[in-house]
Amino acid sequence: MNPYALPPFVAACLNGVLIVWVFAQAAPGILRRTFIGWNIFLALWNIGIGVGYSISDPLTAQAWYKLVSSCVIAGIAPFFLHFVLAVTGAPENKLNRWFLRVGYASIVVFGSVGALTDLLMQGVQHYHWGYYPIAGKGEGVFGLFYTATVAYAFWNLIQALPRTNGYQRNQIKYVLGGAAVCFLSGFTNFLPLYGRAIYPMGNLMNSVYSLLVAYAIIEYELMDIRVVLRRSAVYGLLSGALTAVYLSLVMVFERLFGHYGLDTEYVYYTAAVPITIALAPPMKARLESLIESVPFWKTHRYTEVLGDFGRSVLTILDLPTAARRVIEKMCALVDASAGAVYLRRPVSGSFARTWHQGKDGPALLESAHPLVRYLQSGKTEFLKEKALWESQLGQPRFKDGESGEWLDAWPYALALPLLVKQRFFGIIVLGDKATGDMFNGDDLRLLKMLAVQAAVALSNAQGVAELEVRQKALKDIHDNALIGVLATEIAHEVTKPLTRIINERTRLEAAMNSRSHQSLKKIEREALRAAEIMEGFAMLSPNVPLRRTRASLAVLMEEALNALGIEQDQDIRVEREFDTVPPVPLNPGQILQVMTNIIQNAWQAVPEGGVLTLSTRSHHAQGEAFVEASVSNTGPGIPSELQDQVFEPFFTTKQATGGRGVGLTLSRAMVERHGGTIIIQSPLTPAGGTRVVVRLPVVDGEQP
Repeated sequence: MNPYALPPFVAACLNGVLIVWVFAQAAPGILRRTFIGWNIFLALWNIGIGVGYSISDPLTAQAWYKLVSSCVIAGIAPFFLHFVLAVTGAPENKLNRWFLRVGYASIVVFGSVGALTDLLMQGVQHYHWGYYPIAGKGEGVFGLFYTATVAYAFWNLIQALPRTNGYQRNQIKYVLGGAAVCFLSGFTNFLPLYGRAIYPMGNLMNSVYSLLVAYAIIEYELMDIRVVLRRSAVYGLLSGALTAVYLSLVMVFERLFGHYGLDTEYVYYTAAVPITIALAPPMKARLESLIESVPFWKTHRYTEVLGDFGRSVLTILDLPTAARRVIEKMCALVDASAGAVYLRRPVSGSFARTWHQGKDGPALLESAHPLVRYLQSGKTEFLKEKALWESQLGQPRFKDGESGEWLDAWPYALALPLLVKQRFFGIIVLGDKATGDMFNGDDLRLLKMLAVQAAVALSNAQGVAELEVRQKALKDIHDNALIGVLATEIAHEVTKPLTRIINERTRLEAAMNSRSHQSLKKIEREALRAAEIMEGFAMLSPNVPLRRTRASLAVLMEEALNALGIEQDQDIRVEREFDTVPPVPLNPGQILQVMTNIIQNAWQAVPEGGVLTLSTRSHHAQGEAFVEASVSNTGPGIPSELQDQVFEPFFTTKQATGGRGVGLTLSRAMVERHGGTIIIQSPLTPAGGTRVVVRLPVVDGEQP
């Protein structure tokens, strides 16, 4: 057997495998039809060339080439053009239709002319690889047609790059990159037609191109140009390696059986297909490993990257810090412009954003969100560009039009599920690459491995956060119970002497003169007030029910103002801004104590000539009605760093005047026991000023 015939036969076998593979794997449509048609003509061309090399008689070789060569070669260019127009989504304009019609008609025209006349081929010439056609007078016309058709296809590819996006653009890169190699080498097939003794490489290289384009059709996640080059190297070496295997088998078979006069060529042809099927997969895997080991090709050193990532995130137990570190590391590794972590809420099932950097996305993903349902179904990744491209191809990934508005507005390019023990509890999203490239196969493999480690780290941190919340809740329960017991005991012990004072006052009243009688009345009034205060203090205990009655906040503020005698102070001015508001269900003793504490503090901070303002107004928030009572002054204000501390027990800025630091602490506890809030606003103006707002709910149907 002629060893130079092996490359065309290897290429024909690969073309046949591709035809079957694409027919089985690719979605039905114009892409699949044109690719299969193109590869059928390539396979026939390779078979025709291989058989021509193997024929030893010049007349037989000439008859064979006239029968097969012109017709088959004429079909390659129009099918390639049609495939390119389908890939690029080119419009069906007059020029495109004209090229396709002329191209398909040329198959019949050139086939008939080549088979019936000597215009395309006037004979054969013997080279060291076998017989090869001699160009006829009309070969130049065919060459011009072939070149023009291929050039127009390339022009469409180049024109399509700036107007396409995502997966379609990268499919075009596949076709363009492979075609540049294939057709440049394919033009070497024309040189022997004109007497140039250069072995034609086009037959071997078309198999490389076909395999690249097949990957572009079926596995179009492989979008990086480095992947294209790696695949080119792998399949180029694969074709060469298979050729070397065939040559070795031929040499052994000829040495063993050649002297018997057997016609061994049929044996070689029959064995070519099963040998290709048997050897191609393992050889491809070995060659891929070899190519990946070359430093130029390596994109991610997985062991080193995974180790560094694990050390960075797995030891962090603070949830926001862990989420921030995960996003920072992943964005840096793949040069992503943005990223975020969403974690599942246990009750609602929605996913709340825990951390994000770069481009801002939604703060919450409901459990019914299409992305959540897609990843929850077991998918390992979501690529926005892939989903958009599938929708354009009429194969939408989401049903009922879900891939419409939300997908166009979705700001992130990639989403990965977070799983721990098959429990879907979170999502990592990444934005587009800063370079504008798409996530390729290497990126996805690395990011999926990192997502496994991130899931463990975030799950641990989430568990610690939940444990801290439970521990704090238990501590609060314990502290509240202890405070309640102490409050009850203290109130009980203090109330007993107050009761005795009141009883003794009744016994002494008859023996007192009128002046002493007034003093005794004052003692009784203050003792009763002290008893009410202690009763209110005891009611801070969650074990003691809060006795309420509807009362006016404005009236209670007036009582506190009168009890303090503030209006007798000539150095300040008191203003009232009382709106008409409904009475509020409250415990009068507790809220009077609250107003007394707040008004007294505000009064003490008013400078000479200052203003103390009391006001009430209605307020609505989140569908609930409230009444606000506020006390403001024109004092120096409260520094922002102290505004939270003033509610802490025993914190005071009035040590010199005997302040104990418990008034506002008790006031906030009383207000919160009523379901309300107490807020400090300061400064009110650049010069200072403070406003303390007590907000209590208006609860319909509250029983006194």
